[in-house]
Amino acid sequence: MATLEAWYSNERREQTVRAATRNAPTWVIAGINRQRKSEGRSALPMPEHRSEAKRSHHVVIVGACCPGRSSPVVAATDGLRLPEEIAATAFDHTLRCIKARATAVVLEAGHGGDTLASTADGTLSFMRGTGTGLMMVARVKSSRMNAEMLAHAMAGKLGLSVSMVPRRMEVVKRNGRSLRLIHEVELKAVAALWRPEDHGKACYSSARAWAAFEHDKAGVRRVMRRAGIEANTAMLKAGWR
Repeated sequence: MATLEAWYSNERREQTVRAATRNAPTWVIAGINRQRKSEGRSALPMPEHRSEAKRSHHVVIVGACCPGRSSPVVAATDGLRLPEEIAATAFDHTLRCIKARATAVVLEAGHGGDTLASTADGTLSFMRGTGTGLMMVARVKSSRMNAEMLAHAMAGKLGLSVSMVPRRMEVVKRNGRSLRLIHEVELKAVAALWRPEDHGKACYSSARAWAAFEHDKAGVRRVMRRAGIEANTAMLKAGWR
């Protein structure tokens, strides 16, 4: 039974990879196939030859880091297992430090994994809004992303998780239920999650990212709009619960 479940799990991953890379540039698929060959896996089909004069070797990843309300988590400060909400202004201090180059925040491939982008070299940036929370825009070399991560990003299934140190918070009541409201945090890193058994799941279910190849300007605009809509919806839903 376990073997059959593993087969189905691998088959679903394979289908996700093939669907997400169906329209990828030939140079991207060639790079993925080199990796698959080293793993003893079959190559992805190459698309028909077409002009790619203005291609880019970078992927733009856009997503909301912690919109809406989290699943219940235990905080070291109070020891209570409660859902959390982070105020949009909670990241202001970190954003000022990033602008002043007093601190650097990175995007990691899983918590503690390889660095994909960083505010130090300008490949990672953040913005915040009252309707979307903290938004992330990363410019990542496609060679730094494995096929499965790239496929999840292209399909809008890439989860995001923040590593942070809360500085100011309080427990409040919303609709008769306790909630941990965080007013200020120190942001350390953002982790991209695509394999729950290895990376875990994001506490904020709506903390997801979308991606497009940098040379596809229309695609980049589309994923930016999609990420903003999803984040804004999550923030609104948090107020209805």
